[in-house]
Amino acid sequence: MRRFALLNGVSVALLMDSMLILYAIRNGVGDAAVAVLASFIHLTMPLVLVGKALIARIGAARTWGLGWFLRSVSAAILIVAPFLPAGTPQWAITAVILLGGFGFAAFRAVGLVGNSPVIGEITGGGDRGRFLSGNWVRATLTQVLTLLGVIALLQYASETWMFQIVIGVGAGLGMYVGLVLSRVPESDVPRRSARKPLPEVFRRVWGVPRMRKLLFAWAASFGAFTLVIPFAVITLKNGYGLSDHQALSFTLLTLLGGTMASLVNGVVADHVGPRPLLIIYVTALAAIAGYWAIAPEVFLLLPTGVAFFFAGYCKFGILAVSNHYFLDVTDESDRVGSSMILRATSGAVAGLIGSVLGGGILGALNSMGLVGMDIYRTYFRVAIVAFAVIVPVVRALDRLEEWSVRRAAGLLLRPWRILAMRREARRRETPGAGQPAR
Repeated sequence: MRRFALLNGVSVALLMDSMLILYAIRNGVGDAAVAVLASFIHLTMPLVLVGKALIARIGAARTWGLGWFLRSVSAAILIVAPFLPAGTPQWAITAVILLGGFGFAAFRAVGLVGNSPVIGEITGGGDRGRFLSGNWVRATLTQVLTLLGVIALLQYASETWMFQIVIGVGAGLGMYVGLVLSRVPESDVPRRSARKPLPEVFRRVWGVPRMRKLLFAWAASFGAFTLVIPFAVITLKNGYGLSDHQALSFTLLTLLGGTMASLVNGVVADHVGPRPLLIIYVTALAAIAGYWAIAPEVFLLLPTGVAFFFAGYCKFGILAVSNHYFLDVTDESDRVGSSMILRATSGAVAGLIGSVLGGGILGALNSMGLVGMDIYRTYFRVAIVAFAVIVPVVRALDRLEEWSVRRAAGLLLRPWRILAMRREARRRETPGAGQPAR
């Protein structure tokens, strides 16, 4: 799994949503269609139903690996767009890019349902938060280093062919990663779990109040970063007119924020509990949307950098602690079916938020004649209204053994306490720690 985390980090950095957004804009795709492209990653999540059927036949690890392989094949379709004959209408170019983006997201959804069962088998409750965060750290650090290389390449050669090379390398590496992942050993528990009839699984999730609340909260929290991060990238490019490598530099800050969140979660999540952290991260995203709602007409480096850093912190934090909460409240035998229902429903909701709400708003604002930053400030003002629903839904999650939100927030604001907790954890892990020397 460590090798997968490292190699997958490189592939993800080369095929991440910001890269595809910039590539689409470079090929003339409009704001509304770009919003739809960015939403595919969530909108296609109902295809985890296909993943469930595959797990019952071939197991969780092989399903996960097959999905990763085919998503990379789909990403290669994007390379075709600039090669279309001169005079090809823009709608055809847009269609090719959307087709590749859809396939990339769709096969990811098929494979992703194998994630939680595989992770659940190789971790225990006491070290789960640390293991999940450790994988996030390895993946995000790899993404940071890879993205630094991409930024340098685009600064040297910003032509479209450089984007095509980057996407091609990412796709090739992703195919190899899928093969590596498919060889991870597993028990037959995921297969047995996947064979449970879908209506039975849905009744189990919907019939348990704790799981029903998690279903709503997972959709709301994923919708939170879907409303903010992709549209912030579009704002940099079409609102402020930044170059591609400059825009990717802020994506780098997002990854650095994600790395920091992974390091912090690895120390505090098992102590604080996932629910308070999830509430904090979603609320912080609402504040970031508030910044963009009043963003100045002239680009300012420092506040923009801070906004992207903490947006990444919150996004990666949400991904880690929502999975942590899920694993803590589900039995091993229910993980395949429950994760499928949660991912399918929450992904569809988050995708609709991004494509229908986000894309629809941008399309309407463009048709109304707004230009420049007026379009994007207005969009984020509408997004803030959505957070008035999102935050209470996340707060409604059942409490586990956890700290209060206020106490957890106080800990996050005191990095020296987190460092002290990390030192104490390492001391306990050291063989013979605390024992007198002989």
